Amino acid sequence: MRPYETTFILVPSLDAKGVAREVDAVKEIITTHGGEVTEEKEWGRRRLAYPILDFQDGTYYILRFTLGNEGLKELNLRFKLNESILRYLVLRDEGTPIEYVSQPGDFDERDDYGRGRSSSWDSGDRERGDRGDRGDRGDRGDRPDRGYSGGRDRDRESVAAEAEVSRE
Repeated sequence: MRPYETTFILVPSLDAKGVAREVDAVKEIITTHGGEVTEEKEWGRRRLAYPILDFQDGTYYILRFTLGNEGLKELNLRFKLNESILRYLVLRDEGTPIEYVSQPGDFDERDDYGRGRSSSWDSGDRERGDRGDRGDRGDRGDRPDRGYSGGRDRDRESVAAEAEVSRE
């Protein structure tokens, strides 16, 4: 028996009883195969990073448990076959905290395009020079000669001299 952690996303159309029913079904699979649920946490309904099966939101749930190999295979099979589960991930538990720590720019702080409202990208409060978003780079001076210029710098005398040499 090894410790595992699973995170799965349920369809948003399930009510509280439906979510409890699906979570109980997952717990039942774990316990019938000799495993034990050690910790559980419902993260609640959150916006998905991208649409899954035309759903924009989902109910996130996390379970920590111990389970053997055969039980893990059965659990993965049930996750795949369950139409109420949009996505799932099962990992070996490394003892990381299960509590959700909100990050700057989380869903509630984002605009319709997924950008943080306080970012300097769209706020316009950043000092910009004549080169837009490149910042202050200072004067670099003239560019060095890069070799062949594609005929732009050739003067009439050199063209005439080449033509004369080719006639001879």
